[in-house]
Amino acid sequence: MLAHLSAPAMAAATAEGVEDYITAAGPEVLRQMLQDQLDARAAAEVRVEVVTGSDAVVRPRAERGHRRLLATTLGRVEVARIA
Repeated sequence: MLAHLSAPAMAAATAEGVEDYITAAGPEVLRQMLQDQLDARAAAEVRVEVVTGSDAVVRPRAERGHRRLLATTLGRVEVARIA
């Protein structure tokens, strides 16, 4: 987005044209920032050695990389967890 705003074509654009571009491109930048934060959290997630379910059954296995889509106000993102 910064590269596009720095381009000669944008220097010649009207203030309205620049605003329109930022309004259109901005939400995707914010969605990507959210996705990056979720990816960083997934990478840092610590595996718990012993997990006991609400049914009192101990579950000794855990696998990284379980993913699901999450609808947010910024758009859809993907959340990865250990499950």
